[in-house]
Order: sequence, then C-alpha cells, then structure tokens
Amino acid sequence: MEAVEVYNHDREFKYTVNAFCGNQALSCFACSTCSVECPVNEYFGKLDPRKIVQMAAFGMDAELLTAPEIWLCLNCKKCSNVCPQNVSPSRAIMFLQNRAIERKIVGPAFPGLMADIDGFIQNIRHSLYQWLIKVKQKDEALNLKERITDKAFTDNLAKEFETDIFFKQKIPKKLADTNFSHCMVCRECTSTCVVARHIPEFDPAAFVRMHLLGMKKELAECAQVWLCIGCETCTSVCRQGVKVQELIKTLKKNTITEGGQPYSVIDDVEEIERYVHMLRSQMILQTIKENNMAESVDLVQLMKSVCDREEFSPTVEVHPGSNDA
Repeated sequence: MEAVEVYNHDREFKYTVNAFCGNQALSCFACSTCSVECPVNEYFGKLDPRKIVQMAAFGMDAELLTAPEIWLCLNCKKCSNVCPQNVSPSRAIMFLQNRAIERKIVGPAFPGLMADIDGFIQNIRHSLYQWLIKVKQKDEALNLKERITDKAFTDNLAKEFETDIFFKQKIPKKLADTNFSHCMVCRECTSTCVVARHIPEFDPAAFVRMHLLGMKKELAECAQVWLCIGCETCTSVCRQGVKVQELIKTLKKNTITEGGQPYSVIDDVEEIERYVHMLRSQMILQTIKENNMAESVDLVQLMKSVCDREEFSPTVEVHPGSNDA
C-alpha cells in the first residue's frame, strides 16, 4: 500500500467534517474501538469507522465520497456510543452520504433504496429467527441459503407478522441496577432503534414493560429478542437511565435457560448474523455498482443474484479492526 500524500488533499475538509460532528472528530487517536464494535465490520469486514475518520482528517474527500463503504453503515451509532474520545464516526459517515448526494455521485433516490434493502434484510432476520426456534425444536440442520431462496419464504417476506405479546400479567421481578422501574414509556428507545424502524414486533419499550409485569414465560419464548444487534443506542438515549440493552442480553440467555432452547442456538444465531450482514452488504455494493441512479430495485431478484454468485461465502472468517488505515 502506498503512503498517503497528505498535502495533495483538501486540508480544509477535516474542519468541515469536524464541525458537523460537534467539533470532536479531530480528537480521534485511532484506538480502533469503533471498528471492533461495528456490527457490519464484525461480520463483513469492509466498514472501518476508524479508517473513515482518519481519511477525513487527511482531507481525502474525493476518496471518501466515492467509497462504497460509507453506504454499508447501519446508522446504529454503536461506534459513537463506545468511543472514549466522544468522536462520532456515524455522524461523519452521515455527512459523507449527504455530500455524495449533493455532488450527484449517487442519485437522489439512493438513500431510499438503502432503506428498502435494510427493511428487507431486517424482515429476513425476523423470519429466520422465528424459523430457527422451530428448527431447533425438531433438531434439524440449518441451511440458510436454501431457506431464504425458497419461494414460499420470499413470497412471505413482505407480509406483516401477526404476534400479540401482551396477554398475561404476573408478579414483577426486576434486575438489579438497571433502573427499569424508572421507565415512563416515552418510547424513545424504540423510536431510535435501527431494528424497530423496520420490524415493529421488536419493541425495546415493550420488553421493559413486559419485564416489569412479570411476563417471564412470554419473554423466554420471544424469538424477537435475538433481533437486537447490541448497539446500545436504546440505553444511551434513555433520559431515565434505564439499561434496556442489559435486559435484552438477559432475555437472550433466558430463551436458553428457561425457554427450552439448546446452547447450540448461540452458534446458529452467529451463523444467521454473519449470513444476513454479508447478504446486506453485497446487496448494497451491487446496487451501488449497477443501480446507484435508479429509483427502485427488485429486492428479491437482487437477493437471489447475490446468493447465486460463487464468490458469495457467508462463512468467511472476518477479523474486526484489521483494515488498513
């Protein structure tokens, strides 16, 4: 890799990005915490928030605005939540996306296409986790590619899932030091959740209320808890200090200890997450390459074309934070 010629780039660009990020972007000391914690980088290895912040500091605007990686961001804000320097890589990426649209590097409808892909992928995750519970009960093997390309599966992706999780009250039981009793049901945790944005059945506020109502059995059997990507945004935005993500972590364990799921479900969840993250990233990259000025895409056909490629291999090992700066 050749050395970056710093003085050949826009030296004012870093100050523009810094101002958009609340004057904290230049505080980055490249610890890589953001890159290690990024769920996209964990499973796909192509999105390195640290690298993007450093490139912005070097004034590499042309390289960043044409980089497909900026569109892989989930906007879950985990990179910003974990940064010890309060740098906000997610805001820097948002700035780059907006600038790419302004300069017509992508079409004005492109963010809508990305939102469609994200909604499509979240529906796949939701359906796969509901299917996983049934598979584990029957002790069947997972075949994710066969499952998501099955006609019955694809035909049902656009349908709404009908579940009613509010139906029984029991004696409240609280976790220690999580401030659940302080919840005012303002639903800010749910409104900022990147999963709930597309899957209404995943409702962090509802999980808190169900826990306070003692609905232990219903929560232990709730497949939706596995949809949480662990970004901790729900906890960071709560003005009452409720540690929502701690509850969801506990609920995941309870599906095994009290919900009857085998411990092997953890490996199955890892396989599903790796598969859908790679599928999402490849769908986005293919859209950037072939349809970045389009107003709509056929998501099912796009998914099938990605799955049919020989190089699509969701089992590839990825090492977070290993990308070159």
